[in-house]
Amino acid sequence: MQLDKGCLQVDGKIMKPGGNLVITKAAVEPVWYLPGITKRYDITQSQLLCP
Repeated sequence: MQLDKGCLQVDGKIMKPGGNLVITKAAVEPVWYLPGITKRYDITQSQLLCP
């Protein structure tokens, strides 16, 4: 582990003792916005959902 080798240092905020990390991640952008996809490819939503 990189922590044991001294490559990473515990800062108490992001890296806790023992190597545990505090991470927060959020995504707000919709990945599959069906009306936009159907408009871009000039198809209907039913064509997209049921090939």
